[in-house]
Amino acid sequence: MSLRIAVFGPHAERAVSSPEIAQTRNASSLSGKSVSLIAIRSDASWGTTSTNFVTAVYQDHVLAVIALGRSSSRLAEQIAVKDISSRDCNFLRQITDFNR
Repeated sequence: MSLRIAVFGPHAERAVSSPEIAQTRNASSLSGKSVSLIAIRSDASWGTTSTNFVTAVYQDHVLAVIALGRSSSRLAEQIAVKDISSRDCNFLRQITDFNR
């Protein structure tokens, strides 16, 4: 099983394929922990960007999102807030119960 993380920003593909990231991914796979990075460009059209982001969350089941800049983090936040408001809040209740 692989830990999936979305990398979200205008240069996501370049960030995911950087030598530093490759070295870290190789080290993690040698220790038996696989990390899968899903690059999502934020400089595409809104429809493409939001579709790719939602696909990463719902189909790829990413555990986290790394935003590569201020505007990318703002866009990710907008999509997440819209998503949370349209779903059942069981997950939020679980987090609240965990923190008590």
